[in-house]
Amino acid sequence: MIGQILANYKFKMMTFLIVIAFAFNCRGIKDTSIIPLKMINYIDTIQNEKGIFVNKIDYYLIKSYSDTKHTKDLIDSFAYKNKNANVNNYSIYKMLFYKESTKTNIKNLSANPKDLYRYSQDHDLIYEYSWMNGKFLAKLKFKNGEIIEPKYNIQLEEIPKQ
Repeated sequence: MIGQILANYKFKMMTFLIVIAFAFNCRGIKDTSIIPLKMINYIDTIQNEKGIFVNKIDYYLIKSYSDTKHTKDLIDSFAYKNKNANVNNYSIYKMLFYKESTKTNIKNLSANPKDLYRYSQDHDLIYEYSWMNGKFLAKLKFKNGEIIEPKYNIQLEEIPKQ
């Protein structure tokens, strides 16, 4: 009798803990969002004897970043769906993703855009997606300003669509 009560109690506690863990996990998933940092996007045109080269970089901020498979898939899907429609017109096109921090946020970067290079590159850059002449070139993952996961020659069509 007591054994059955304890087993029932353990089952209820485990179920409760699983529900709580799932709720916290879902809460984190819903809070992650990607925001364009249009005020620091740029296009650079270079002309030399070989021709005119147009390079473009689009910057994005990840709010509530967590280093999880779900977040990685979210960013991959975002890059696939939101790459510039004119990617073929650029010699080099990049999408850079930064995690939000006390220095890497909309308010600070709007007031101090140089903080992107003084701080964010070395502390908050997470992913870089690159195209050259319209062809996907690389996806790089960064930690503390260093590449930790080179992923060359991956076709974005291979990234799971969400």
